[in-house]
Amino acid sequence: MGFKKQSKTCSLLRVGFSLVNRIIHSSVGRGLSRRVEQPYTSLSIDEKSFRKGQYYVSVLSCPQTGTIINVSDGRTKQVAKELITSSLIENQQAIVETVFMDMGRAYIHAVKDTLICFDKFHLIKYLNEAVGQVRRREVKKEKGLKNTRYIWLKDHQYLTEKQRLTFEAID
Repeated sequence: MGFKKQSKTCSLLRVGFSLVNRIIHSSVGRGLSRRVEQPYTSLSIDEKSFRKGQYYVSVLSCPQTGTIINVSDGRTKQVAKELITSSLIENQQAIVETVFMDMGRAYIHAVKDTLICFDKFHLIKYLNEAVGQVRRREVKKEKGLKNTRYIWLKDHQYLTEKQRLTFEAID
């Protein structure tokens, strides 16, 4: 609500601006004190402009619940990073799966820097690729590693007796 609209409302109700301002702040404070820590799996970060695009705030919210988590002045990368880190504890940051945002560079970099989320499939895929590269390089030096690829990739609790003996011999 703009200042002119507040002034008209204040004069119609015959109350001062300071009283309306105090009511707004106490209402927000009461709402924040009632907020419980929630596991946010999805976040949304976007900017909102005021005063004909001259002033911006960044808004961090949960699209699933419609909850506004926090608001901060500006729309820079630093503002977005501080908004995320000050609004979410590490446990909350760890479970974030998706972040909805516009294509602004500031938000993209802030999310990459603070909320890097990888799914298990891709982590295991990259780990297996790294193990394979090292194994191939080592096979050229150490002939005893030949034909051991699946022993390295297989979960050790499921190794056959022959595979377990081969693996122990490599150590």
